[in-house]
Amino acid sequence: MVFPFGNPTIEFRRLRRRDREALYQAMAAQPAMAGFGLGALQAGILDAPHPGAAVFGLMRGSAVVAAVFCFDGVAAWLYGHEVEAGEWCGRELAGVAPAVRLVAGPAVMVEGFWSSYATPAHEVRTRLAQTMFELKEPPAGGERFALGLAREADLEDLVEASCEMHEEELGLELASHDRESYQLGLMGQIMEQRVWCHRHTMTGQLMFKASIASPSQLCAQVEGVWVPPAFRRSGVAQTAMRELCSRLLRRHDRVSLYVNDHNSAAIGLYRKLGFYEVGAFETLHAWPIWPA
Repeated sequence: MVFPFGNPTIEFRRLRRRDREALYQAMAAQPAMAGFGLGALQAGILDAPHPGAAVFGLMRGSAVVAAVFCFDGVAAWLYGHEVEAGEWCGRELAGVAPAVRLVAGPAVMVEGFWSSYATPAHEVRTRLAQTMFELKEPPAGGERFALGLAREADLEDLVEASCEMHEEELGLELASHDRESYQLGLMGQIMEQRVWCHRHTMTGQLMFKASIASPSQLCAQVEGVWVPPAFRRSGVAQTAMRELCSRLLRRHDRVSLYVNDHNSAAIGLYRKLGFYEVGAFETLHAWPIWPA
């Protein structure tokens, strides 16, 4: 078959170790938009078997046109630039992993992917229009802030905060198995020193948390930024994010994060810190998010 926007024959296949450089070159063209994939690649997702994880590529010869990172057959992270590429990936992945319920990536890819992947049986729960932001220079001003790496003792409070954030953003209460997934994921991030938090010096209350989703040399993608309602508009988020970004930029070329388009307060905060827009992103949750 011939790809709609080009003459060469296109192949959709699972990527192996030999494809590592081609995948890296494709994603390195837009590191902020590919932050998650670059981190997974640096972590060795193609170098050794990763239970439940598979990476598929839409290939034009030896070049990667688009990629799908599929986890446990239910979550898909996409990378690419064209609606048609998303359509092709969705159509092909449906025959390999028909139970995907969570899709995230550049908006054009998600649009194309879901249009060819979904069946009448799929019910979309939420579809979030988002903007990807990037920062390359440490934010100016501000004093040092008592931001520390989370420890195992912080896990319970971090899970509670993550559940509150999920419900606030999506309007959906987490099922018990989803909560367990959050807990396992957070514990893994804590062990890998990828969760940061700040507590009130007097009461010990959690005032700020953020995680590094998938770090690589080119990009550290921040996720799960959360300040409890009681501490909002107090300057905590700005001060904590300034400190976090300054630390991350000592080890990574850039910091990226994506924000829901309706969250004007967060968008204003990140712009004050020096972040700028690099592209449209989208996250789609179908029913159910995870199989029962």
